[in-house]
Amino acid sequence: MQRKSLFTQRGQMFLAGFGFWLFLAFWSISAFWQHVDSLRPTYLWAARVGACSAEFAILVMVFLKCFNKHINVRKWALYLGTALIVAVVAHTAGLRGLDEAQTRQADSEDRLAEQLTKMSKDQMQNTRRKADVAKGAQKELADAVRAGNDKVKDSSIFPRWYLDGWMYGVLFALSAIALAVPLGMMGNRLDIDADFDGVPDHEQRPQESEPWPKEIEAGK
Repeated sequence: MQRKSLFTQRGQMFLAGFGFWLFLAFWSISAFWQHVDSLRPTYLWAARVGACSAEFAILVMVFLKCFNKHINVRKWALYLGTALIVAVVAHTAGLRGLDEAQTRQADSEDRLAEQLTKMSKDQMQNTRRKADVAKGAQKELADAVRAGNDKVKDSSIFPRWYLDGWMYGVLFALSAIALAVPLGMMGNRLDIDADFDGVPDHEQRPQESEPWPKEIEAGK
């Protein structure tokens, strides 16, 4: 006797998709939260929760692909969910690279500050203009910090216009589009495929036979 599978085909699809989503969420959300923390927002946890919008949209796509009864909803959930995953992975890679560049730049600035402090102390021992020496060292360090910020952005895989503001809205916009398309398709009753065989249910209903003419029914 053939043993039944522990999961239905749709259950297996959801389990695989959810597992992949879980790993993606750990990788991407950690990068998003690290970047949010560096911005020091007033409402930290609200910003952190908001940064998870794309991951929520991807999870909805996985659920729709596996369990929704509309054929086109399942199809477009797969397409848009995959596109959104690619966007999240690219965004995560960009943030990881940006954080790495910022860490290297911070180390360079710390070493520069130590060198300037040491040089300033040596110069102050041989001059009476200690305030001017200290001001010059501070200006040199400030110029290095500003140049370092530009250097960090230039090293990113993203263009400057994206880093200067668009990066905080693009994923929200893509998530809204990804959700709107399949949700808008759910009103099409002719697209329902309740038995998940790939054929709309209305095309599988037996056609009703035409009524017999009254003359035939009367035996005329």
